Amino acid sequence: MGFVSGSDDFSYPLRYRANDVPKATTALLLGLQQMMVCISGLLVVPYIVSEKACAGQAELTLRATLISTTFVVTGIATLLQSTLGLRNVECKATVNDYVPEEEWLARIQTISGSLFCASLLLVIVGSSGLVGTIAKNLGPVTIAPVVVLLCVSNVPVVIEKAKLHWISVAEFGFLMVFALYLSEVRVPFPSIRDGRLTAVRVRLFGDFPYLMSMLIAWAICFIMTVTDIEPRGGGARTDNNATLDILYNAPWVNVPYPGQFGMPRFDLGLFLGFVASCLACLIESLGNYDIAAKVSEEPAPDSSTANRAIIAEGAGCALAGAMGIGVGVTTYSENIAVLKITRVVSRVTLQIAGVILIVLGLFTKVGAAFSTLPSAMIGGILGMGVSMIFGVAMANLQYIDLKLSRNVTIVGVAIIAGLSVSDYFEANPLSTGYVEADRVFNLLIRIRMFVGGVFAFFLDNTVGGASRRQRGLREKPRADGGSLEKGTEKDGYAFPDCVNRFLLKFPFLSVLPFLPSKEKLRKALRSESVSTSTVEDPQPYIATNYAMGFETDSRDFTYKLRYRVGDVPKKTTALLLALQQMMVCINGVLVVPYIVAEKACAGQAELSLRATLISTAFVVTGIATLLQSVFGLRLAVLQGPSFAFLAPMLAYFNNIECKATVNDFVPEEEWLDRMQTYLMSMIIAWAICFFMTITDIEPPGGAGQFGMLQFDLGLFLGFTASCLTSLIESLGGYDIAAKVSEEPVPDSPTANRAVIAEGLGCALAGAMGVGVGVTTYSENIAILHITRVVSRITLHMAGVMLIVVGLFTKIGAAFSTLPTAMIGGILCMGLAMVFGVVLANLQYIDLKLSRNVTILGVAVIAGSSVSDYFEANPMSTGWQEFDKLFNLLIRMKMFVGGVIAFVLDNTVGGASRKQRGLREKSRADVSAIEVNIQKDGYAFPDSVNSKGFSANGCTHAYATYIVLRMNFKPPKSMTELEYQLTELEYRLENTNILVADDANQG
Repeated sequence: MGFVSGSDDFSYPLRYRANDVPKATTALLLGLQQMMVCISGLLVVPYIVSEKACAGQAELTLRATLISTTFVVTGIATLLQSTLGLRNVECKATVNDYVPEEEWLARIQTISGSLFCASLLLVIVGSSGLVGTIAKNLGPVTIAPVVVLLCVSNVPVVIEKAKLHWISVAEFGFLMVFALYLSEVRVPFPSIRDGRLTAVRVRLFGDFPYLMSMLIAWAICFIMTVTDIEPRGGGARTDNNATLDILYNAPWVNVPYPGQFGMPRFDLGLFLGFVASCLACLIESLGNYDIAAKVSEEPAPDSSTANRAIIAEGAGCALAGAMGIGVGVTTYSENIAVLKITRVVSRVTLQIAGVILIVLGLFTKVGAAFSTLPSAMIGGILGMGVSMIFGVAMANLQYIDLKLSRNVTIVGVAIIAGLSVSDYFEANPLSTGYVEADRVFNLLIRIRMFVGGVFAFFLDNTVGGASRRQRGLREKPRADGGSLEKGTEKDGYAFPDCVNRFLLKFPFLSVLPFLPSKEKLRKALRSESVSTSTVEDPQPYIATNYAMGFETDSRDFTYKLRYRVGDVPKKTTALLLALQQMMVCINGVLVVPYIVAEKACAGQAELSLRATLISTAFVVTGIATLLQSVFGLRLAVLQGPSFAFLAPMLAYFNNIECKATVNDFVPEEEWLDRMQTYLMSMIIAWAICFFMTITDIEPPGGAGQFGMLQFDLGLFLGFTASCLTSLIESLGGYDIAAKVSEEPVPDSPTANRAVIAEGLGCALAGAMGVGVGVTTYSENIAILHITRVVSRITLHMAGVMLIVVGLFTKIGAAFSTLPTAMIGGILCMGLAMVFGVVLANLQYIDLKLSRNVTILGVAVIAGSSVSDYFEANPMSTGWQEFDKLFNLLIRMKMFVGGVIAFVLDNTVGGASRKQRGLREKSRADVSAIEVNIQKDGYAFPDSVNSKGFSANGCTHAYATYIVLRMNFKPPKSMTELEYQLTELEYRLENTNILVADDANQG
């Protein structure tokens, strides 16, 4: 999603270019694959929306409708983008009580009207040509915080669904195993080729991790249902009477249409919230367009193409709003990953995928069938989806200079400010007396990605000290009539010849900022037509690992693109490729209808509303896809529901108290009106309060100054986890300090010494009653880099000054007069700096490797979700001591996330030590020793090294051993020992102390 490729070269040979058309079977298979990538997203949103709509008994019907609608909308949006918009290959995706229909319908209508009006902003921005100006100054420094905050904002939704039943956690586990561990496992399938029965091996788990995990989890739920392992009314049962009734009673065919839930209504606060979401989607999509262009071996989209793509995306969002699916559409990064892995970038595959989604959405039974999916399963699907998006956010950082403190500080400030400001106003809403102004302000300020995005964009464009390339921006944006030196035949953005001739007949149309210039139109007409390529066997073009990210394939592919953007495959190939594309986005299409239908609080109508929304989502997806591929970008891109729109929608619904279940009656006008319209257990803070409570605070005096030290097992284990976390942080700090100091990476003895010293400092802090341990300060390492002064003497002096200040109690008392409220700002900036240092660490790993960014995403999201879940639902087994220990540890997000990351990083293959950011195994050779002699800043002073050498015998031998053990790695051979002794002799000679013969014995 970045803007600068840097040294990264997408130089692999493409099988099908943007204008190529594969054979029908191949195209169908690839289209199906693309659809499967996004299917989890298509499924999750309808579940959440249908629930939040609070439709009561209508929840399941609403869910089924939303699923079908999401499929249709995703298909339409994808067709729009791949045909009219970017013309590249991208995927746009998205109960027991009765509630009167008019009540929950009103909520749906309010969402529809507000989203429709907000979506027009994208159309206006694209039509006015502002997109080119925005893209010029919008880079990864802004994109990364927006996407990170988007993920963090969705964590509560993941927890809400996951706590319904353990099957949600199981499904998340299946997804993680399939995507990370089994992605390369080939499963044999029988196949008939040339009249003979053969076995075809398919990467089943790598190609379809969402579908496979969903089917397995669904099967487990079914088995638990028929065997009554799951009790009646349980969250994992598949025989819910209301759900089955919806499946039986749903019509076979139903055509979604704008206003199907009634006349859309308007709410100013919700409208402004959706405007913020539109801006976030604009930021994300512009990054995706550049990546899609690189993958498609096309030049970066020029101004007219980018404007056209945003118009198509805005039209898709407006259609989604008009049809009532609850969220807009955006470009799916997973589908772009499929393009890179398959090397098939033909837009025809996405157009077929869009058509399939529309067809599925028209058959209401399909949406009703998907609506029988137990709601608890949505937690696992959404959790993995959010983890993947977080990984994409981290991958963006590969395009900026992470060694530049200016960049990492801005990213850190934007994320921490986005979290802090939004959470503050969540707990303390603005109240000026102007009700409408307060409501609008509070709605906007609570959208974390909006607040963080504004911070990041403003700081990135006002703070100096970095070139455009260091900021991850394109050096010189291409003008509309930019260079076509690669040949017009490679330009996948061009319209068909008939359209180009029509535009040339009316030259004034070229003045519009979203249409090609006259020069470009003439060049397109002068270009030679490209012959259509065909492929006999579609199997090699099925993607693997598409759900993980942008894999760097080390294989040397010797074949070129088979289908370019404008090529037309045979019917069967095109159909298979389109099905593949469609299946990619199914998950996104299904998520939104569930959320909208639930939040509408429709009571008994919730299920029917859900079904309607699902169908509508399919239709809108298909239309949006067509719009983008025909008019917008005109590359093979698929449109679908966007999670970015969930934040304002949920913020709106959360203001509505809904007590209705699926069995309650809620007046239709009531729920229709609704549709229209860092909690972490701080061990450190607790410890300080604990010591201050049980002891009398006395002036600083020494160890035990707060009384006899006492022990608590739970607190001890909590601090043990903190020590492990601090150890991880410090080891990274050591390496960075070594680089800044131009020293070699610390060897094992040096690292051991450093950790011992840090442990002693922590022990002293505990004995003195400080309440927290000590660690290496990243800010100080940054000072070394800025000042370029790495003398340890300066730190010695700083340590002495700190001791002196601590001895003068009046100074401490003076600092204690600092108003408590000021600590918030200090802590906020401190956290931002720490977060920036964390991001700086990512420069040492390969962020192009999806394995790495996926592990990052899973660790962060799972760590946050698991801890928050047990914070709200503590373990209670009856064994009080065990429960206390478990709950204390599991609530520490850094501990949970660290354990998950460590296990995955050391068990998932597919990366070298260097790609993982680990030190290569040290070489024991003379060159290393020579470097050590000249540049090693870790050695003790010569006086320490030589102490005891004036004496003969045991003392001398022991001292020699100590010096070797502390300053060098243990020798593995006599040759290595000789090198170490050579260096030791070199040092001792400088102090005129000769090494006695018995030193060799040592």
